[in-house]
Amino acid sequence: RPEDDGGCGLTHYRILKGGRQIEEVAAIRPYYIAVGLECGQEDAWTVEARNCRGDWGGTSPVLRTYTASPPQQVRNLNSTHISQTELRFSWQPLDSTEVGSPDTDVLKGYELYVDDGLGGRFTRAYDGYNKPYEYYFDAGGLVPGRVYRAYVRALNVVGPGPDSEVIYKEMAVEPSAPTSLEVTPRSESSVSCAWYPPMNNGGEPIDHFIVEYAPEPLFNAWSEAARPDNTEFYAVVNALEKGILYQFR
Repeated sequence: RPEDDGGCGLTHYRILKGGRQIEEVAAIRPYYIAVGLECGQEDAWTVEARNCRGDWGGTSPVLRTYTASPPQQVRNLNSTHISQTELRFSWQPLDSTEVGSPDTDVLKGYELYVDDGLGGRFTRAYDGYNKPYEYYFDAGGLVPGRVYRAYVRALNVVGPGPDSEVIYKEMAVEPSAPTSLEVTPRSESSVSCAWYPPMNNGGEPIDHFIVEYAPEPLFNAWSEAARPDNTEFYAVVNALEKGILYQFR
């Protein structure tokens, strides 16, 4: 409603789209429902008021709107460890048929929600508005040993889409130690080491093992001898000095 009716009560409003009048309504009904709009199209709306003397007032500020549906659900949310306190969350971007309009520019981005790792409420960890081509986020400050829940959703010009499926991710901790290390002489300058893998991998698959040795008398100068992968539970250590006592780990 205009601040000044010109000294005479208002009788009508007229609605203009793109500068052209499309409807006139009585002043007692200060709203208009637009139908038959083209999906994905941006429209510019203005309104003018007429008083009881038949005088039309000035034009309202322009209201720009898009006609679109909310975006569809985001799929394939995943998380991987970066460190003991960081996770990288990534998801599959929506394709052109899922953004809510034939005009893909209506997609504005994604937002990620993560809980506190203790089953508490979700808070927004990532605000990707106006970043429609970013499909991952690195979350830091997480606590080792906690199980975090997360979901993501897309945003377009009319608002957010539905939440993705919630995923659960346990923060990795240091794995337990390998067990039953055995060292067997092979020659005057080499030994073979064998062990059993750790009982607890800390929440993530073991990547590799590190075999080290230290010579007498202090056994404190450790050197790396081998780095077998997670499928090998043995290693050969060469170039040892004859007559020197070594410790292995």
